[in-house]
Amino acid sequence: MFKWVDWDRETGIEELLLPDHLPSQDKDKLLTVLKDYEMVFSNEPGKTNLAVHMIDTGSHRPILSRPYAVNAKVMEEIKWELAEMRELGVIQPSTSPWSSLVVLIRKQDGTIRFCVDYRKLNAITTPDAYPMPRTDSFLDRLGPAYIISTLNLSQGFWQMALDLDAMAKSAFTTPVGL
Repeated sequence: MFKWVDWDRETGIEELLLPDHLPSQDKDKLLTVLKDYEMVFSNEPGKTNLAVHMIDTGSHRPILSRPYAVNAKVMEEIKWELAEMRELGVIQPSTSPWSSLVVLIRKQDGTIRFCVDYRKLNAITTPDAYPMPRTDSFLDRLGPAYIISTLNLSQGFWQMALDLDAMAKSAFTTPVGL
């Protein structure tokens, strides 16, 4: 029987409900590992230095989109989101000839998801042909595991650096600037 345990950093590691079928020495080992790597469990995005993302558009001319007109309430939400992203260091002002549109999506909990509509950019991007591993192959390799864990990266799309060319192509436009 599988038991899914959702955990965020707001809840202390000591309060984490571990599976009942797990022997106590294994629970102790798991808690020790979680405590040793507690800094990994953060709501702030990290950044890898193992790779840099590139966007291959060949010789295509830059795509330029004009921002949507928005009301004052939406404008305030955009400004708040931009300030948050600047504080995290994941965006900066741009003078790029490229620009994609911003779309605010209301989530079920009423909060806003700040999205960039990259469909035009994606349409001219040469896809990476590297094959995605099959999920069933991964599951077969788990075998008789006692604990199966998944990690959800906090804002994972910010965690890989872009090369300078990709930075220019990823520019987005808002009513308050690029």
